[in-house]
Formats: sequence, structure tokens, C-alpha cells
Amino acid sequence: MERTLTADAVRDRAAELFVGLKSECDAPNQEAEVAKLLREKLPGAGTLPFIGVLTADGKWVHGFSGHRSPDQFLADLDKIDASPLLDASPATVKKLEKIAAAAEKALAKQQWSKVFKAESAAAKLIGRHASRNTVSAAAAKARGVAESGLSKAYDALAGGETRDEARKTLYQLSKAFRGQPEGDEAAAGIKASDRLGRLAEIAEEHRAAARAKAATEFAGTRWAKLFTE
Repeated sequence: MERTLTADAVRDRAAELFVGLKSECDAPNQEAEVAKLLREKLPGAGTLPFIGVLTADGKWVHGFSGHRSPDQFLADLDKIDASPLLDASPATVKKLEKIAAAAEKALAKQQWSKVFKAESAAAKLIGRHASRNTVSAAAAKARGVAESGLSKAYDALAGGETRDEARKTLYQLSKAFRGQPEGDEAAAGIKASDRLGRLAEIAEEHRAAARAKAATEFAGTRWAKLFTE
């Protein structure tokens, strides 16, 4: 039975399994190591594209050449996904389990920087293991806390409520999530809050221009809407 899927679904599935790298096989200066590997692993292949999937340390997992139907490509992905070569080594498993435990402990104590430190440490290790899910879940929960605070602060500022409480929340978030996108967003929110306060002091005939300028300066953040709505 054929599986019905979109191009995005195929792309997302492939993105979970490998990172694409391109080598121009028709170029006179094609990488010798790539050419040698494909000749060895895909003997007799004569139709582009030539595809090889390797582990990070160069072990061959799977490969093929020529056109693939969606179902054929999905079968290739299934084979890649099932390969034990993608699993973490015993030594790496121990490290990942230790990192996962640290992430859960940090999450329970709301030590967000340590949660993200664990996330970064896990990302540097090679191989699949369930402990990665634990680390990812902890990081997702931490980011959820930040998003909740940012949304609350935005709603307060957009609703014309006192800026003091919103600014306090944003200041706390900017410190707790320093070095993360959420921390940058909180820092921008503090500046936006201050800008709103200054707008109130500007003569009415100049406010439209001032709001437009602020909207441009905060473009790319949620705070830009404070100056356009």
C-alpha cells in the first residue's frame, strides 16, 4: 500500500535522520574521498543522484542512486532509521543519562541556564538514545515558561496596564534566560516598555511618526505590534 505524504513530510522525516551535504560529482576537483567511497559502496551506479548516508564518524549506513519514488525513498529512510549504527555507544549512553538526570534536576529547581547547558552538552554527543528525549523535554518546558512570561508581559503592555509589573517580569526573564533567544526577547521587551512610556510624553501630533519609528526598530520581535495596533 502506498503511503500518501507531502514534500514537507518527507523533508521533515529526512531532517530527523541526517544533514545533507553536496559534492559535485561532475566537477574536476571532486573530493577524492567522496568519489572513492561511492565507487566502493555503490558499484556500477551510473544514474544521478548518488546518495550515501554515513554516521558522523564515517561509517556507511545506506545508499542508492537514481530516481526514487516517494515510497522507495520512505523505505530508504526506514532502513536508515533502523540501523544500529545510529545508536549511541555505551560510553556515550552513560554521558547522556548523566546529562538527562542533570537536566531534570535543574528543571525541578527552575535553574533554566543549567537546563540549556545540558541541552548544549547533549547536542555535542553523537548517537541516539532515549535520554535525549528527556533533555529535549526539559528544554521545551523551560522555553514554555519563558514564553508564558513573555506573552503575559506583552498582554499587559498591549492592554495599557501598568508597565511596572510587566517590566519586572521581563527583567527576571532577561536574567534567567540570558544567552537564549527568550532572554534577548525579554531584553527587547524592556526597551519597548520604556519606549511606550516616552511616547506618552510626546506631543500628540508627533506620536504617529514616533510610533512608526519604534515599530521599525522593534521589527522581528513581538513588541513591534505594540506600536502598530
